[in-house]
Amino acid sequence: MTTEPSAATLGLSTSSVPKAAWLALVSGFLGWTFDSMDLNLFSLVVFPTLAELLGTRDPALISQTAGLIVALKILAWGAGGIIFGVVADRIGRSRTLGLTILIYSVFTGLSGLAQNWWQLAILQALAGIGIGGEWAAGAAMVAEVLPEKRRVAAGVPAFGGDAAPRPPPGRRDVGRRA
Repeated sequence: MTTEPSAATLGLSTSSVPKAAWLALVSGFLGWTFDSMDLNLFSLVVFPTLAELLGTRDPALISQTAGLIVALKILAWGAGGIIFGVVADRIGRSRTLGLTILIYSVFTGLSGLAQNWWQLAILQALAGIGIGGEWAAGAAMVAEVLPEKRRVAAGVPAFGGDAAPRPPPGRRDVGRRA
């Protein structure tokens, strides 16, 4: 049985990381969590939603349409990361983070009002732009405020969880900068 690493085992004690860095890490982590939840929930409701919007129960047509919508959303993630990376440089990471969370929240909510599949695709793509921007702004904000020697350790729970490689017991220097 594996357990999630604690802040102390990752070298992120409250004494070694400033309070502003903790706030940035928590803000980024919460944003990333809700981004992931967005796509997971969409995956749960996409089949019944598209069956209703398309007026069919044909699994091939529904799967094809769902694949198209998800592909558009993922492409929009990349575009949002680029667009809001530039925006974050101009207006700041915190403001950009708030703006992108607002964008993906609004367009995810509006997706529930879609009257046909292409409206759903457009709304999900717009939500994807916000999600991509949130990833970029959040990662940049966390990287800016965390001390350099703590950045890799902070990325383990945010980007890998239990899937992230860990050093063997007793060897904290393996796989990380010492």
